[in-house]
Amino acid sequence: MYRIHPQEVHELRDLGQLEKTSANGEDFAREVSGLHEQVKMKLQDSSQKYKQKVDLKRREVEFTVGDQVLAHLCKERFPQATYNKLKFKKIRLCKILCKFSANAYELQLPPDIGISPIFNVADLFPYTSNLEEGSSTQPKWDTQEGSDSWIRKMPTAQPLEIEEILDTQVARWTQREYLQYLIKWKNCPIEDSSWLDVRLIQRAGYSI
Repeated sequence: MYRIHPQEVHELRDLGQLEKTSANGEDFAREVSGLHEQVKMKLQDSSQKYKQKVDLKRREVEFTVGDQVLAHLCKERFPQATYNKLKFKKIRLCKILCKFSANAYELQLPPDIGISPIFNVADLFPYTSNLEEGSSTQPKWDTQEGSDSWIRKMPTAQPLEIEEILDTQVARWTQREYLQYLIKWKNCPIEDSSWLDVRLIQRAGYSI
């Protein structure tokens, strides 16, 4: 129709390499790749040094149900406003009642102690009856029910009682308004007063 015959296979020719590259671009790419390798080696070296330091303090220990251990008590475990510098840092003897995993254990604690019986393995230390030579004798606290020595030494969680309502205010949350009451707790200083709404007061067993 157009008086032009299509090219045959034998007429196709290799046009050669048409791709053009930049020498400056290739040099820049090699520099960036080398920089990445240096940063990678630096991070690996820093991680290895950090791991070696941490491993010096790492202790691999695992307990079974029935073992006697010493439990470390951090400040966060004590009931509010009961912690001071003279409190025990470790308590014994604590019997392991349940093993959830290699990291979590349930201990036998006295009733009304006011703290959770679930401890991390980092806060548990194996107890041995034979004290090392030169160490001072430590008192043994009985954790069984009926023993008063433990309860006298450890804080107990006392239930809070409402003494009076000091003030009221209107609070706003998500375009809603509700009434709050400033509660004065019994046997607590006025600085410990807190704002509660009707729902929380009713949950505590009181009515407005």
